[in-house]
Amino acid sequence: MPICQCRVPCTHYGAGGTLASASIPEASARGVRKMQQRLVVGLDIGSSKMCVTVATLDDQGGARYVAHGSTPSDGMIAGEIVDAGAFSGALRLALEEAQRLGGGSVTDLYVSVAGVRFTPHERTGRLDHGAIAAFTRTDVMRALPDPGQHDARSQTTVHRVVKIVEIDGEEVDDPHGLRGRSLVVRTRDYTAPKSLVDAVTTAAEATGRRVQAIVPTGVASAAAALTEAERRLGVAVIDIGYTSTDIAVYCAGVLHGLTSVPIGGYHLSADLAQLLDIPIGDAERWKRVYGVVNPLQNPELDLGARTIAGWQRQAQHGDAPREAIQTIAGARLVQLFAEIGDWLKSQHFLESILAGVVLSGGGARLAGIEEVAHAVLGCEVRAGGVVAGDGFPAIPDPSVTASVGLVRYCVSRATRAAPRRPASRIEHRDSPYPATYDWHGGQEPVGGNRLIHNGERSDTRHWGRSVTRWMREFIPARGG
Repeated sequence: MPICQCRVPCTHYGAGGTLASASIPEASARGVRKMQQRLVVGLDIGSSKMCVTVATLDDQGGARYVAHGSTPSDGMIAGEIVDAGAFSGALRLALEEAQRLGGGSVTDLYVSVAGVRFTPHERTGRLDHGAIAAFTRTDVMRALPDPGQHDARSQTTVHRVVKIVEIDGEEVDDPHGLRGRSLVVRTRDYTAPKSLVDAVTTAAEATGRRVQAIVPTGVASAAAALTEAERRLGVAVIDIGYTSTDIAVYCAGVLHGLTSVPIGGYHLSADLAQLLDIPIGDAERWKRVYGVVNPLQNPELDLGARTIAGWQRQAQHGDAPREAIQTIAGARLVQLFAEIGDWLKSQHFLESILAGVVLSGGGARLAGIEEVAHAVLGCEVRAGGVVAGDGFPAIPDPSVTASVGLVRYCVSRATRAAPRRPASRIEHRDSPYPATYDWHGGQEPVGGNRLIHNGERSDTRHWGRSVTRWMREFIPARGG
C-alpha cells in the first residue's frame, strides 16, 4: 500500500477508493505527463484545517477527480481572519499540498470560507427598449442589477440567485429571443465582508495563485452531498465545522436561503474540557470515540454538582465516562440544532424541506448526531458524503464535501458556459469583481445541450437557454 509523503497531518483519498496515488511524487509526475491537463483546485478554508480537492479538466471541459487532502489552518476563526500572517502561512501550506496531490502547477482556485456571515439583498434591474424588439443575451446581462452600484463599501456580492424575469410585466423562464418593451430581473444577492474577500484573494495572489470564485460553504457542500431528487423535493444542508455551522436551503432545485451559526465541533470539546476538567485534546479524542446522545431523551439523568464531580474524578484517572461524554456533547448539539430549527421556522422552510436534512462537515462524523438532529428538527436526517457522478467517485467522508463540491459546482457551470458566443463574463463599472450567474440552480440544460471545451458546439439550439440557466447562483471573486 502506498504511503503518504506529506510533511503535515493530512488525509488522502484516491479515485480508486484507496490512498491517492497522486500523493506519491513518482506516480503524480507520471500521471501528469500522461494527461497534460490543467489542474483545478477547490479549497475549503476552516478554522482548524484547510481541505483541498484536486481535479483535472478533460477535453470536453468536464472534471476528473484526482485526490483530496487537508492541512492545518491558522489565523481564521468562524469566518474571520484574526491573524493575517498566520493565515497566509497556512494558505501557502495548503496550496503546496494541492500541488503535491496534483503533481503539477496550481494557478486557479475555487474557495469557500466556513462561518462567513452572508447578508441577503433583494435587488431589481431593468432595461427599457422603448419600441418592441427581441431581447438578446446582452440585453439580459445589462438588465441585471449591478453589484458595484448596490454594495456597501464594507460588503462585496459573492453569490446571486435570479428569482424572477419579466417582460412587460409578464414572468418568463427564458427571455432570450422574446419580444417586448421592458425587461425586469429580480435577484437575491448575498454579500460577504469585503475585508475577508480581499484578504483571501491577496493571500492567494502572494503565492502566485488566483482566486477565481468564492462560493458559500453550504452551496459547495450541496454540490457534492445532495442528489437531484433531494434538491427538487426541498432539503437543508447543514455543514458543521470546527467553530461554526453553515446552512443552505434548496427548494424546487434552487437555493432559497443561507445562514451561519457560530457553534461548531470545538464548542462540544470545550464544554467537555471545562466540565470534566481535562485537556482540550483529550476532550476532542473522547468525543470522537463515544459520540453524542440527546440528553432530553433521558429526563431522569442527574446533572447536579455531585454527578459532575464524580465524572471529573473518573476522567482525571483516564477513565472517560461514556455517559458524560455523550451527554455533555449532545447538550451543545441540541442547542445548535434548536437555533437552526428556529431559523428554518422563521423563514418558513420547515414545511418545504420534504427531503429533510443532510449533514456534512467534520462534525457530521460524530456517532449519534443524526439521531440528535432528528429529535430536535423533527424531520428526516442523513449524514452526507460525496455523491458519485460527473467524474467524481463516492466518498463517504462528510468532512470533504465542501472542497469536492467547490470543484464540481464551479466546473459544471464553466463547462455549460463554454460556448464562445457570447462571452461568459461582464465587468461592472464600479466593482473589481466580474459577475457570472446561473439561473436554474445547477439543473442540466434543456435538450441535452453539451457545450464543447474547444469552442465547437454539439447542439446550439438552446444556447441562450443554457447560458441563462448557468447564471443563477454564482459570482466569481476575480476577473479572468
